[in-house]
Amino acid sequence: MRSSRFPPDQNGDNRPSRSSFAGPSTPSDNFTRPFRKHKTLLSIPYTTAASEFLYGTSSVRAALRSGRRKLYKLYIYSGDHRSRVAEDDALRREARQVGVEVVTMREEDELRVMDKMCQGRPHNGYILETSPLPLSPVAHLLPLPDPSSTFTFHPTPQSAEEAAVNGNSTSITYRGLPTTTTTTTTTPSNPTPPPRYPLVLLLDSILDPGNLGSIIRSAFFLGVDALAVSTRNTAPLSNVTLKASAGAAEFLPLLSVAHPSAFLEESIANGWKIFAGVPLTPPPPSTPGVTRDKAKPHISPAKHLTHHAVPALEPLSQAPTILLLGGEGDGLRWHLRKKAHYEVAIPSPRGALVGDADLDVDDADPDSGVESLNVGVAAALLCEAFLRPLPQGVERERRGKGEMSGEDVEGGGDEEAEDEARVEKMF
Repeated sequence: MRSSRFPPDQNGDNRPSRSSFAGPSTPSDNFTRPFRKHKTLLSIPYTTAASEFLYGTSSVRAALRSGRRKLYKLYIYSGDHRSRVAEDDALRREARQVGVEVVTMREEDELRVMDKMCQGRPHNGYILETSPLPLSPVAHLLPLPDPSSTFTFHPTPQSAEEAAVNGNSTSITYRGLPTTTTTTTTTPSNPTPPPRYPLVLLLDSILDPGNLGSIIRSAFFLGVDALAVSTRNTAPLSNVTLKASAGAAEFLPLLSVAHPSAFLEESIANGWKIFAGVPLTPPPPSTPGVTRDKAKPHISPAKHLTHHAVPALEPLSQAPTILLLGGEGDGLRWHLRKKAHYEVAIPSPRGALVGDADLDVDDADPDSGVESLNVGVAAALLCEAFLRPLPQGVERERRGKGEMSGEDVEGGGDEEAEDEARVEKMF
């Protein structure tokens, strides 16, 4: 006999529909919880219409600590045979310290509701109701004449509701200047890092939310100063993305770019240098690590190099920098790629090219089908190359600011010999 705990839905399942806890709340819903005989929680109303459910240990803990969101309720499952008692208690304390109500879930019915709150994905017994993550809308980046501890941007208009979530700040703090503390001693093995300009990662056409979360995690870990996403053709910052970021999204400054082409043009005019992550053909013998892209029908006016050559170039010692990365299938769109001053690629030791999945690879294993890296892995390798300090004992060539200026990136690519000469001058 079918249980009558929940009325059957249209599929015949005796489970609460998503609307029982996922719809916009009303003033009366905000303070009403349906209980049965043993005070079993059967539905979860939103505190506000914009509330989100954040799940997973790392994501929940990071949200409690970062202070970037409004936090409403923390749901913790503490049923029979729960093995995370100490961790549960620690999260309860953290939540109460920042004024968040903690709701303890003990019954199997309540666990099923939690499962539906995160759409069946692993939550580890922790779900936090929060406001959306701030995503500052940016028109372009402003000039930064010298390395500093902050850089600024020109915002795009937003509604009052959006401003309540994203805030109105137009500056981002980064670690551009060396800091000295009483507990840090400068030694040959632990030198003071030189001043540097910021590195902003701009993502375009990243469609897989897991890849987006992975890139955010790597970018934060490796020291990227801000991450921007093109809003019209990139995966949203969904709960899947946030969980894949393992909490990094709560700390890394995030920007939204509605018009990436205009964003790049205006930022270039303000002195920012653009590097594009692209596929790369095998280099000519005369210029190790540097070559031209022969796989595209277009001729790029940019300089070309592998990621191995980036640390010696020291781009962050010369100008504020934007690193462009394109999507999983077709890579970076051409109208964005052609704006880059430099193109950077990751060569495979097997001879295959690491880049767009649709490129022909002459010397790759024809049976493997592996012609590229996952975009999340490629992003991590490229970010590390930009932020890796030169090894001790390696002489630093402090180039002037004009060394990376090159020619107008909108110019044509007919002057190939001149381009090659400029590339050789880098080394």
